Amino acid sequence: MLALYALASALFSGIAVSMALAPHNFEGLAFVAFAPLLVAASRCKPLIAVGLGLLAGLVGGISYVGWHHDTMRLFWAYLPFLWVATILAVLCLMSSRLREASPGVWMLALSATAVTIEFATTLLPLPINIAIAVYKNAALMTLAPITGIWGVSFMLWLSNALAASLLLCSRIRRAHVVTAALITCMIATGIVYHRHALQGRGDVVNLIAIQDFTGDETMTLTKPPSTPVDRNDMTAAAARSEHKPAVIVWSEECLGSAFHVDNPLDGTVKLARNIKTPLVVGYNDDAHPKPHNCAAWLSPDGALLGVHHKEHLYLGESESIQAGKGGEAFDTPVGKVGLEVCFDSNYTALTRDEVRQGAGLIAIPNYDPPTPRGTLHYLHASLLPFRAAENRVPIVKSDSNGLSQVIDQWGHIVAQGPLWAPAIVRANVREAQSGNDTWFTRYGDWFAWLCVAATIILLATGSSRQIQEAHIGHAVTKAQTVAGP
Repeated sequence: MLALYALASALFSGIAVSMALAPHNFEGLAFVAFAPLLVAASRCKPLIAVGLGLLAGLVGGISYVGWHHDTMRLFWAYLPFLWVATILAVLCLMSSRLREASPGVWMLALSATAVTIEFATTLLPLPINIAIAVYKNAALMTLAPITGIWGVSFMLWLSNALAASLLLCSRIRRAHVVTAALITCMIATGIVYHRHALQGRGDVVNLIAIQDFTGDETMTLTKPPSTPVDRNDMTAAAARSEHKPAVIVWSEECLGSAFHVDNPLDGTVKLARNIKTPLVVGYNDDAHPKPHNCAAWLSPDGALLGVHHKEHLYLGESESIQAGKGGEAFDTPVGKVGLEVCFDSNYTALTRDEVRQGAGLIAIPNYDPPTPRGTLHYLHASLLPFRAAENRVPIVKSDSNGLSQVIDQWGHIVAQGPLWAPAIVRANVREAQSGNDTWFTRYGDWFAWLCVAATIILLATGSSRQIQEAHIGHAVTKAQTVAGP
């Protein structure tokens, strides 16, 4: 009976987490998805518990991604769920080993450890955070300016641990009441902070992302558009609109190595002059020994006002591209702006550094590798609102293959393009005001480090207690042997 329940819990948790993510967006499942799994793991031997966690992560990947004959695209899509499986395996092991611990220690240890592992994935090819399941929840997003994405993840893990502990205990304990009060307090604090943040407002600007989908890179995933797409024509049409755009953003490496800003006859330079609108373009420079993956801000007169070199390279990109170093806020006619390229936005530090330097807007040429069901597109699109909310700065992202976005400074997605289709994505947002940075902008990943410290202390304390109990048990056994029957 236990084996059947354990198997059912792993299946439920895997399917539930996949349904909580975009584009399904059943975010309520994220609060309880792992509770049955943790309950089952607490009743199993450690090795079986680990297996349950891995199975849940695998089921989540199968449910979300499915199957595709292109093994490389399939690997990219399944990679985030490998990290989810790792997190669940560790939590299930802890649930099994700490079954005798008090409910408060049990819940805190599981939640802090989960965030610690999420934080550790920033050292891996593709970071993952369970918080992206609630990217549309305005109340929860208010925590991001204080704790960053880590506080939101912690609250979700803590909610799951609370639900599991209530199922395991025969009655409600003091620790359950305290934990429920803590979750409520975190939400309330975020709401109060959010209302205070709304008092600071910047100038309204019109932002445009050009999604020039051609279908050339997604032929095995979807059909190409019925009519040819021309990026220059789309850009010119967008610039002629009623609301003059503050900037038009193109996708990552859209110009390849053919862009030469110092050449007045360059087609992109001439376009910027003709439409009298700033452009942010993606291209590769001619640096040695390898080129940089660049994002550049072109002024309406074709002048180059700022260039960012992609700092975080994705998987095998380092074989042909060299990484840049850090970010910078550039002076433009619409104020200071920060530039990033695609994978840069998966990490907290770069956006934070640019906002510290005064950036009131972040522009991102983007290219998410096409994957089955648009897996990486949806996961990345769910993450970007946190970068905006953490630093209270609007973001405009252009991806040729879909889900280009305009996000306001509170993390609300104001406009978003469709997947696998051409589109002009446009919205009005307010620029961030200089000097109006958040707690997270100032102090960074402090909450994640707090979880790391808590994990080390709790695990060290638990290990010491287990060793002590083992010594006592050994001493008692030895005394009984000496005393005889």
